[in-house]
Amino acid sequence: MELGQAMRRLGMAVVVARPAAEQGSQNMALVSGRCYSACVYALMGGKKRVIPPQSRVGIHRMFNYRRAALSASGKLRAMLARYARASASSAPPDAT
Repeated sequence: MELGQAMRRLGMAVVVARPAAEQGSQNMALVSGRCYSACVYALMGGKKRVIPPQSRVGIHRMFNYRRAALSASGKLRAMLARYARASASSAPPDAT
């Protein structure tokens, strides 16, 4: 989440894609990418978020095998919910 917060402070755009060399050229192009698990927290921090149709974003339910006090008390869930709400409320209406 700290990475996402830093990206938000810097006004960065975030694109779910990866660079790849164009065939037969020295130019680079963006091709499909993946953003799963904790990557989503960084993605949420972007001032503008772009997810091309061929890219994939995956979200799963958080689970802690040790049931640490932070998780068991609901503090972690509350902290993540605040982060998600802050990211959503400050996003431009057309953000993907």
